[in-house]
Amino acid sequence: MAKEEQERARDSQAQEDTPSQAETPSEIPAEVPGGGLSFSSFILGLSTQALMYMGEVAGPGQSLPTDLTAAKEMIDILTMLQQKTRGNLDNNENEMIESILFDLRMRYVELRSKRP
Repeated sequence: MAKEEQERARDSQAQEDTPSQAETPSEIPAEVPGGGLSFSSFILGLSTQALMYMGEVAGPGQSLPTDLTAAKEMIDILTMLQQKTRGNLDNNENEMIESILFDLRMRYVELRSKRP
């Protein structure tokens, strides 16, 4: 009987280690209270990276080099996020991502037209 009790104890422990329904990733809040990462701050971070690649914003201790290929990749990532989150954003988030993408695309086109 001691062996059966050990197996029951092991099964009970395994169930305790398994995340409950409330702990699944879909239940994690989009914004962490107290100033954590939000969708808006994530989008702003990606757009800042695109601006850095376009030489519009210098990184810490850096000059203003340009990498238009990397800038286009960041714009493409933001576009993909816009498409994948369509219908799931509030009005402010939707307007923000549209505005950011418009601005980044215009800057990118301007920089590309200056290149030989």
